[in-house]
Amino acid sequence: MLPLYALTLFLSAFLLFFVQPMFTKMVLPRLGGAPTVWNTAMVFFQATLLAGYFYAHLSTRLLGLRRQTILHAFVLLLAAVSLPIGIGADWTAPTPGYEILWLLGLLAVSIGLPFFAVSATAPLLQRWFAHTDHPAAGDPYFLYGASNVGSLLALLAYPVLIEPTIGVRDQSLAWTAGYAALAALIGTCAVLLWRRYRSASAEVVPATAPSDLVQTVTWRLRGRWLVLSAVPSALLLGVTLHIGTEIAAVPFFWVVPLALYLFTFVLVFARRPLFSHAWMLRAQILVIAAVAGFYIIPNLYLVVGLHVLGMFVTAMVCHGELARLRPRPDRLTEFYLWMSIGGVVGGLLTAIVAPLVFNAIYEYPLALVLGLLVRPAAQSPFRRWIAPTVLSRAMGIALDVALPAAFLWVMWSGWWAAALEFLWTPLVALLERNDWLGYQEAAWNAYQPLLFTVVFIVVMGWRKLRLALSVAAVIFMLTQTLGSSIDRSRTFFGVYNIIETERPTARYRFLYHGRTNHGGQIAGQPRRGITYYGPQGPVGQMFLAQRRSGLPLRHVAVTGLGVGALACHVDPGPERSLTYFEIDAEVERLARKHFDYLSTCGENVTVKIGDGRLSMQQEPDARFDMILLDAFAGDAVPAHLLTREAFQLYLQKLSATGWLVIHITNTYVDLLPVMEATLADLGLAGRTIDYRDAYTPDVQYNSRWVVAARNAELLDRFDIAASRWEPTGLPTGQQPWTDDFSNLFRALRWSEAGVFARQ
Repeated sequence: MLPLYALTLFLSAFLLFFVQPMFTKMVLPRLGGAPTVWNTAMVFFQATLLAGYFYAHLSTRLLGLRRQTILHAFVLLLAAVSLPIGIGADWTAPTPGYEILWLLGLLAVSIGLPFFAVSATAPLLQRWFAHTDHPAAGDPYFLYGASNVGSLLALLAYPVLIEPTIGVRDQSLAWTAGYAALAALIGTCAVLLWRRYRSASAEVVPATAPSDLVQTVTWRLRGRWLVLSAVPSALLLGVTLHIGTEIAAVPFFWVVPLALYLFTFVLVFARRPLFSHAWMLRAQILVIAAVAGFYIIPNLYLVVGLHVLGMFVTAMVCHGELARLRPRPDRLTEFYLWMSIGGVVGGLLTAIVAPLVFNAIYEYPLALVLGLLVRPAAQSPFRRWIAPTVLSRAMGIALDVALPAAFLWVMWSGWWAAALEFLWTPLVALLERNDWLGYQEAAWNAYQPLLFTVVFIVVMGWRKLRLALSVAAVIFMLTQTLGSSIDRSRTFFGVYNIIETERPTARYRFLYHGRTNHGGQIAGQPRRGITYYGPQGPVGQMFLAQRRSGLPLRHVAVTGLGVGALACHVDPGPERSLTYFEIDAEVERLARKHFDYLSTCGENVTVKIGDGRLSMQQEPDARFDMILLDAFAGDAVPAHLLTREAFQLYLQKLSATGWLVIHITNTYVDLLPVMEATLADLGLAGRTIDYRDAYTPDVQYNSRWVVAARNAELLDRFDIAASRWEPTGLPTGQQPWTDDFSNLFRALRWSEAGVFARQ
């Protein structure tokens, strides 16, 4: 019986967490590859999981277990009608501003019933097992480990084995076969329950039930269950959004944090936990202090490893408290129900409420701080000398607030920097010699908070409020952008910030998406683009080259508006036009309000709101003489714009002599091999350049570009800076991306710190 129940729980969890990245990857192109797609989908998955747990709790109480098995057989059969999983043809692009509602509706219609049916398996089968005559039935919580092992393996297998080898259509068919096998296993478990049923009066056998289970469930305990479940859930979505915005919205960066989050359940509910709870409490202080210190370092290993580790240790602390507070088996389904409610609350606050309330991504650092506040209270090291009176407690709270405030002032003022110069100089030399952090400014940003992590550990570790406020102070200081913010807004597609800064030669204004610069302007120079959009940059070179070649340059299409600097590269005249395809209407508002390019050069410029690829399908064939792909979500790559099918669409919309220009600059992803594979697959000629800006005073940005055409003769006319534009190479084992297959994980710059930084 035990292997059968364990196998069934394992398979149900495997299917449950296989379908999440699979379907989210299916829907990602419909929403421009935005990192928030995964977080919104996670809220749906958590809510449906809650519905499944509530169904398991209510149906077993109202019907009894034997009759409940009949009901569950009907639920499994009804859900099978929705298979195989896919997106219906009638689901067109969402209305701007209603992306979240559109996505939730699509998820409900496409996978709602199968996901609900599978999600109820874990609490149901554990409750069934508790009512059998098996010797281990008195404490069925260890089966939760088998369930989470299945979840963990599914999440790890998807980016490593499934995504790189199987297209999403075949993945859907494989999931359908797995669902049929699961239904058969659940039916077998139900038969065993009927044959080896034990009455409720004998549900907990004193000889087998552990003595550390909570005997009495109060509302205070239920509230504790909810909070301890909500904080790790919020932190999971927060760190996923942080990584997805900084690097890329790809399944690997969705499933690794989720896999570790689920692995914490395996560890804390094991009969013999691998890590002691006391050890994890100490580790949390060290790791979260390091997360705060390295919060803005643009290093792939730190962005992924350190932030995910911070989520892991915090989840271990919270879930360890949950394991310590678990109730008797007759309260098992209620315990899982409250855990699920907490997960949904954390997800809703992070993915739905936070974007409506905050104009920046504050939910992630806030979840870090809350993870410190829900720690169990530690005893003061001064308890032998200070009595726990009202006055001493008030003084302690006052110090909890005053000391972090003092730290923030010291860090902000920087008056002590000169005194520490003798330490700073050798540290910078060490970092530069090993190229650990990429550039000197990053080393300085890391150096300051590292000094304070010692203070966190030594002075504040035993006072959780003081520790939490100190971490908040460090992150606040580090995330303040150099310059003054004159406008900030947040939408489904990210956080936008307009920054003004004074440099030695001029005053600059920039548009930031997250912490990535998406263009700017020098005050008093309304027609001159800067960074890589300037006249000497790659864009200027390409426009000049096409004019000199004699090729027509009447109509130009651009995916991604930015600040609108490309408008000033198009020659004026009624027969010429520039069409921007911008997925977020907020970008157009900011570009028109704070920058002069569209008002100065926008006589024949049209901005069309919607996903660039979907919007371009509506354009006439052979309309454009140049298509420029310049769409990024923060620093993340919308992969659906770079697939073979997308390039076939671009060629269809290009004139016979047209050029396709792709901006592939990225801190963490090397897109050149992908472009080379796609160009070779389609028989296109290409050239590439690694551009190092030397023309814009004070602000220099490196970038990488590819220009492609139907044949090499069209590019041979490209005579501007010919020595710097090199032919693209032949693909070396890289497959071209398709709508059914893409593998961004393989393109990550694991061996580099991000040479072509957009920051």
